[in-house]
Amino acid sequence: MGKEISLASIFELENDPHLLDFKTYDDVPIWMIGRFYLLYRVVGGKVFHYQSPDHNRRISLKMISFVLRAMTYNFVHQRIFKNKQIYLYTTNRKTFLENEFYNRYVDPFYEMFPEETVVMEQALLDWEWPFPRRNKDVYFDTLGRIGSEIKGRCFNRRDDRAVGEMLNYFCARARAIMGITISREELIKIDQSIVRMIAVMRNQAEWFGRRLSNRTKVVITVGAGFPYYYFFNKMLKRKGIISIELQHGYITKNNIMYNYAKNIVSDDRVAAGLPNYIFTYGEWWNTQMNCPIEKVSIGNPYHDLCVKGLRRKNRNTKSILVIGIGENTEKSVVLAAQLADHLKEYQICFRPHPGERENALRTIKNENLSVEIDDQVDLYTSLASRSIVVGEVSTVLFEAAGIVDRIFVWNTEYTRAFLPEHPFEIFDTLEQLLERIDLRDESLNGQNESFWAKGWEKNYHEFIRKIQL
Repeated sequence: MGKEISLASIFELENDPHLLDFKTYDDVPIWMIGRFYLLYRVVGGKVFHYQSPDHNRRISLKMISFVLRAMTYNFVHQRIFKNKQIYLYTTNRKTFLENEFYNRYVDPFYEMFPEETVVMEQALLDWEWPFPRRNKDVYFDTLGRIGSEIKGRCFNRRDDRAVGEMLNYFCARARAIMGITISREELIKIDQSIVRMIAVMRNQAEWFGRRLSNRTKVVITVGAGFPYYYFFNKMLKRKGIISIELQHGYITKNNIMYNYAKNIVSDDRVAAGLPNYIFTYGEWWNTQMNCPIEKVSIGNPYHDLCVKGLRRKNRNTKSILVIGIGENTEKSVVLAAQLADHLKEYQICFRPHPGERENALRTIKNENLSVEIDDQVDLYTSLASRSIVVGEVSTVLFEAAGIVDRIFVWNTEYTRAFLPEHPFEIFDTLEQLLERIDLRDESLNGQNESFWAKGWEKNYHEFIRKIQL
C-alpha cells in the first residue's frame, strides 16, 4: 500500500457524517474528542510504524513544590482577573529573555495591551518554578488540571455506552477500508482513554469558565483548534466570547488536528466546537489546513524578536543540528551518531523535543552511542551557531530558514505522510545525506517571506480594534 494512499485512507475513515451522531450526554460529538487519538496514535502508528511518547507526568517532590507555590501565587494575585477583556491561555516552554522567564507564545501579545490582558499558564514539563519572569500578570492552571484529571479518572462512566458504540462503528470502518483489526485488549484501552478524556476536557472547560471576567471578550489559546477542545470552545461561544487558536507549531495538509475529511469538514457539528479564528504565522500555513476556522495571518512574534539579533552572529560552518520530533526518537538519535562517525570534522548535536529527552538519553545509554545533546535552552541561539539542520517533521525546519545555510528533510514514511509539501532539500539514506553535505552547496532554502507575516504588532492591533474591544 503506497504511503500517500495510506494517509488518504486514514482520512477516509472519518469520511462519514454518521460518526458525528454518537454524542455525550451533554450533546458533544464523541468523534471530535477521540479522532486525533484514533486516527493519529492508533491507526497512524500502525500504518507508519511510529510510537508517540508518553506525556504523563508523575508525582514528585518537585511537582508538589510547584503546586504549593502555584496555589499561593494564584491566591495573592487573584486581582489580575478583574475587568480583563483578553485572556491568553497557554502552555509553556523554557525560554529566557534578559535572564527572565518569558512565555514565547503569548507574552508578546500580553505586552501589546497589558492593562486589558491576563495570562493563564500551564506548568513547565519539568515543574521548574518560572521565576523571575518578565510578565507577572499570570495565573497557573495547575490545580484546575489536577482536579480535572482526578474527576476524569473517578467520575467518567456516563458516556461509556456511547463511546463503545462509536468505537464499534469506527472499528468496522477500519476493517473494511484499511484491513486493520484492533484487538479487544487494545479496544478496552482506547475506550478507557476516550471516556477519561471526555470527562477531563469537560471539567477543564468548566473550571476555566468560572475564572472568566464579566468583561472578557476574547480568549486566545494555544491548542484551541485541537478537536478535543470542543467543550472549551463550546463554552466560550455560549458565553458570547470570541475563541482564537494561536498557531504554535508546524501545520501541513496532512496534519490531522487541522484537516478533516471532505464529508464532515462542512458539517455544523464540527464547526460548533472549533474556535472562531486561528492566528497563523503567515499565508503559507493558511493553505495547509481545511478546518472551518477563519485564518488570520498575524506572524510569529518570538521568531521576529530572535531573528533580528541572530543574523549578525558568526556561524560555525561545520556544525549540524539533528532535530528530534517526539516520534521516532531512537532512529533520529542513531542518525546523529552515524553522522558523527562519518563527519569527524563536523560538530554533530541532537536536539530532542521536550517530550522525548528522557527517551533520547536512554537510547544513547542503552545503545552505547556517542551523541552530543544540544542543551541550549533557546532554540534560536542554537540555530545561530549551526550551518545545517536535519530532521523529519518539525517547526524547527521552518524556523531555521533564513538562519542556517542548509536544511535537509529525511524522506521517511513519517515525513511523506505528514510533511507532503516543503521547499527543503531531501535525502533518503545516510549515504545520500553525506554525499549532499559534501557538495558544499551554500544555497539558502525556503520561502521565508510566506512562512512569516510581517508586522505582527500592527496585524494584532488591527484585529483587536476590528472586533471592537
